[in-house]
Amino acid sequence: MSLDKPPKPTLITIKKITDPEDLDASMMHIFNDCQFSLAGHKKLLVLMRSVFNRALELNLLDYFSLRFTQLLNHTLKFKKGEPNADRVAKFVAHFVRSGAEEAARIEELHKEEQGDADEAESNYTKEEKAKIEADTEFVSYLIRHLLRGIEASNKSVRYRVVQLFALIIKYMGDLDADIFQVLIISLYKRLNDREVPIRMQAVIALASFQYFDINFDEDEEPDVNEKSSMDKVTNDSIIEWLMTCLQLDDSAEVRRTAMLNTEKSKTTINLLLERVKDINSINRRIVFSKIMPELGGMTSLKAKHREILLQYGLNDRDKSVAEAAIKLLCNSWFDSCEGDLNKFLELLNVTRSQIAEKAISTLFTVRPEVVQNIEITPEFWKSLTIESSYLMRAFFAHCNEHRLYKVIETNFPDPLELADTLSKYLQMQNNIKQNNIEAHKSYDGYIREINDLEDAMFECDNSMAAINLKLHACVKKLQVLESSEEVLGESRKAKSQRRKEQKQERQRLQSEVNQLEQEFKEHEEEYRKCFEMKSIKLNRLKANRGEFVDYIDMRRDLKFIARQLLAICIDFDFSDEVGRRAMLNVIRTQLHEENNFEQDDVNNKASNDGDDIVINALKVLRRISINVKDFVTMTVEIITDIRDSTEGTESEDIYHSAANTFDGRDADTSTKKGDTNDNSVETNKENGDVESSTSNDSGLDLEDSEDEREFSHKKRRTEPSVPNDEILLRCLKLTKHSLELIDDNLDHHLSLRSIYSGLVNFALTRTSSRALYLTALECLGLYALIDESIAKEALVTFFNTTKTSGEEVKLVCITGIIDIISTFGINIIARERRFGYLRLFYKILSDDSSKLRALMGEGISKLFLADIFMIKTVNEVRSDNEGAIESNNEVANAVEQEAEKVGEEDEDNESEKELFVALLLSYFNSSTPGSSNNHELKQVLSFCIPVYCFSHPNHQLGLASVSGDLLLKASETTNLKPGKILPQLIDWANPQNLAQVRDSNGRNLVTRRWSHIWQALYIIEVFEVKELGKEYRRAIINNLAKIQISIFERDDDINDIQYLTDISALLQKLVDEIDRIKDILDVYKDDFDYQIDRLTMKNLLAFHDSTLDKLDIVKKKQEDLERYKNRSQRSSASPNGFRSRDNSVSLTDEAIIVGQDRQASSTPTKIKQEPKNVIEVDADDEIDIKGGRDRNENPDHDNGNDDDVIMQGPDDDVETVSPNRSDPNTSEQISRSDNDRKKKRQKHKELNVGSASIIRTDNRPNRQKTFEEFIEGDSDIDLEEESGEDSDEDLE
Repeated sequence: MSLDKPPKPTLITIKKITDPEDLDASMMHIFNDCQFSLAGHKKLLVLMRSVFNRALELNLLDYFSLRFTQLLNHTLKFKKGEPNADRVAKFVAHFVRSGAEEAARIEELHKEEQGDADEAESNYTKEEKAKIEADTEFVSYLIRHLLRGIEASNKSVRYRVVQLFALIIKYMGDLDADIFQVLIISLYKRLNDREVPIRMQAVIALASFQYFDINFDEDEEPDVNEKSSMDKVTNDSIIEWLMTCLQLDDSAEVRRTAMLNTEKSKTTINLLLERVKDINSINRRIVFSKIMPELGGMTSLKAKHREILLQYGLNDRDKSVAEAAIKLLCNSWFDSCEGDLNKFLELLNVTRSQIAEKAISTLFTVRPEVVQNIEITPEFWKSLTIESSYLMRAFFAHCNEHRLYKVIETNFPDPLELADTLSKYLQMQNNIKQNNIEAHKSYDGYIREINDLEDAMFECDNSMAAINLKLHACVKKLQVLESSEEVLGESRKAKSQRRKEQKQERQRLQSEVNQLEQEFKEHEEEYRKCFEMKSIKLNRLKANRGEFVDYIDMRRDLKFIARQLLAICIDFDFSDEVGRRAMLNVIRTQLHEENNFEQDDVNNKASNDGDDIVINALKVLRRISINVKDFVTMTVEIITDIRDSTEGTESEDIYHSAANTFDGRDADTSTKKGDTNDNSVETNKENGDVESSTSNDSGLDLEDSEDEREFSHKKRRTEPSVPNDEILLRCLKLTKHSLELIDDNLDHHLSLRSIYSGLVNFALTRTSSRALYLTALECLGLYALIDESIAKEALVTFFNTTKTSGEEVKLVCITGIIDIISTFGINIIARERRFGYLRLFYKILSDDSSKLRALMGEGISKLFLADIFMIKTVNEVRSDNEGAIESNNEVANAVEQEAEKVGEEDEDNESEKELFVALLLSYFNSSTPGSSNNHELKQVLSFCIPVYCFSHPNHQLGLASVSGDLLLKASETTNLKPGKILPQLIDWANPQNLAQVRDSNGRNLVTRRWSHIWQALYIIEVFEVKELGKEYRRAIINNLAKIQISIFERDDDINDIQYLTDISALLQKLVDEIDRIKDILDVYKDDFDYQIDRLTMKNLLAFHDSTLDKLDIVKKKQEDLERYKNRSQRSSASPNGFRSRDNSVSLTDEAIIVGQDRQASSTPTKIKQEPKNVIEVDADDEIDIKGGRDRNENPDHDNGNDDDVIMQGPDDDVETVSPNRSDPNTSEQISRSDNDRKKKRQKHKELNVGSASIIRTDNRPNRQKTFEEFIEGDSDIDLEEESGEDSDEDLE
């Protein structure tokens, strides 16, 4: 029997085929050759098409289809990435395409001859019809065959089947409707496959159906078990499936595939543009590099779409994404505008865009030829438009930033002409108002009605908050009364009397609760009515907008042009005194105008858009002022003039300043008449009383006579001169924006203090006016930043106001509290009151308002990052030998005193720990699916927490110390999974993620980076807590096994006996804790909550073994170093047995050390001493002796050095040298022989507390604390006094 292979098929041999065996041999050869190279596919396709035609001639089409699919089955078992299988799949797709192309060619040929498609189809020859039908039958057979494997259990089979469908769908031609619909439904199911490559191919396959006209009848149902949504498949349903993958698929590759293969249309453009927010940088880049160029130029997109693209693209943190966005902006979009800057700016919508400034700046930087082509003539400034004025400002900013001063001199006018131009456009606002007085009154009437409704809503909101606080207090008292217990030994009469009193109190409280609930409902109903009325007014305003739309548009455009000119003036060169004086007159005049404080957008009252002219004008005034004092004087004068503008002519002979009109007595009088706001109003009245004398002395009219002032006070008592709310609001806004430009202390500007004691304090009593009260609170916060006394008063005001006010007031107050604490530190709050503020922060983190939670999360993160809030860590690993401490009573007493001191600090620090735990829980809760979806809080904490942890080693130790408490808190909720919490905590505490831990030479600046070890210890502490749960215990073991413990960070650590001792004790403690876990699991092995699987136990044993191996390495290094040092001491011992002072006591950088440029608020330092060769003396006197010269030699040269700072471990039996120079015991102890010293008992060394401690320092971070500062200050390091006053004569 011959085993020779049949010859390769050719066109001649294929025509001679007569039996199925030869047909089979030819197909096998072709399939075998097509898997090696794509270059021969064209030739192989011709051969396969010849075999197909020959099988059709021999009536063996069914056999051909069967053998074709059988040969194809051999490739289905190969996984993704196998090149041979990919080539076979492409060959099959090319073969199907060749059949479709041949059918299309036949149809096109007859269509050209007949002209009509129906007539052309009827004129097909018999042979042509047979070929077309054969191709359709073959494709149908192939699809039915592949559908059998689309739900196979083997993922490779599913992948190859879906891959083949993705390749052949475009060329499959006419199919039976049932097969077509079953194919679509099957591919839809693969969109939910657990394998990413399969989902990708399913998306490609379904995307091909977008170009089909799919519309099945409702009666045709592919499967009875399918949902109703699957009964009718249309093009819209396919696009909906693709958009679902684009939005919700977890894999970035699947989302990218859907994005690239989805048809770009009006229904899909919004979802495609959302991918600029994708977490994958490649997907974000593709939006700019591929999706947008396919859509065309800028005109093909809406203004909001262009804004979104530029906002996220130019500000993207990934450099490649930003470069793609810049390329799209500067090349595609700018070229589509034909280089016309005015058209380009018009499409950017510069009046509302927040990214237009950066966009035009980027264009000028990337394409400098655009800047070179800009030429400005004098006539240009006479007819400015929105686009041209914005272009001038951007052009000036670019030239000024890049120091193109010659270009500025050529294109911009001199200061005098610029002042005249600015004055002209500012004056045009008044002219437009006068020419459209009716439209102005109509619009102003609507605005006043809306403001009145907002004031009523604001008052209702604050009232409901105050009622809610009282209601909560009453309910709490009722609960206390209900839970009151009987008093033992109480007489019957006393018991009856007590019960009667409790009943009366309970009735009173219940009546008060009912009354408060009724008041709350009334205010809530009033708030609802006001909100409905406001909606009606807004709708009416929109409906009647035609009455004043032209006036509003013209006023808005002129304000925009004026803002651009003022922005140019901020950085303009006013060295010309004439131009400076002209500009000064223009600015002073303009700040008096009422038009600059009017709002153009009713829906945007929270922002400062209406005050932009005032803000820019004040910046210009600050620039052209002589100094800060001159600026403050002019602004206070302007504020006083505005306040005095409402006074009548009857008081022309008396000049009223802000200080005289609004002093403390006025504040008291108005407070009695106006509304009050709990304790905050009382604080304001006290402020007014305190500041009244200062105000009278520091006002603007210091030369007024006493008679005039007395007459003024008498007149105010009878008829107090109080400006209306609009004037007062203008004054407060000017005060607010002026304070934003001042950094000096308030003592340097007494005139500002008069404004505070008068205007601000008076406005704080107007709680019924929303804009007035909020602006006054903002002014109070700004005043507090430049004066510590006002800051203390403002803290009390903000604290009390936050409890009894609504969301808007709380936002301002919380911002003020955070700013004050950030400026003056936590010491500005008395220690007994700090708990109240921390409790307030804790409550706001769980508030219903998402804005409040986000603001509070950001503020707390900043305070922790600045070490204003600190988590002190005092971690001690004590050895079993504790009896040595008891042998010395004085040392034991010192240790107890230090422990008590540390305990008090820990008690004070407990609230800050709980606050930090609450902050971490807020992060994990915001990241949990199904939570409140507070994206702002999630984004803030996602940035702030890693920055805090990676900025300093002590921060990682603080996180490690709260890890166990966090797990206990998280276990109380059901929506937090330990599988997400623990890996994140371990990553945050990873010392390898620390920033700036190496110098320029690559040397480690920080050692003792043991945060992971401490974190493991703290987490293991909560392992046996019953409430923890089985899921958390398994997660603890499995995640602790992933911790990589590094022993030696620096080469010097291996030769440091102190370092080896500490790390040895720490690792020993960790090994003991792991053994304790094993014992717990063994004891509670029958308890379900303590039962773990084999893999978890294996991970525990592996972690135990790896820790034990590291401990053995450290102990071996320690023993080798001890032997080496002993040999060195014997060989180089000094005759008198003394060592130098520098060797006995030293400051090292082997603890947590940060460079001088890091964290000025605290300088964490480890202080190290040599514990060897300690000579015991009497109980009162001891000397630390090492080989070398006297340790107290040349004491005069050591004054002020850091060598005076000595840290003793808890077991070091060392005391200070007695100052008594005539003590005979000292000379006796010094004269001991070397043998006696070697026989002296040495105590066991323990792990030093300072390795995981934070030392607070004063405001001098570049200097080590002296011994006295350590003793007097708050420190968690055990220090013992070391006297350095002995000289050589003392030892002699």
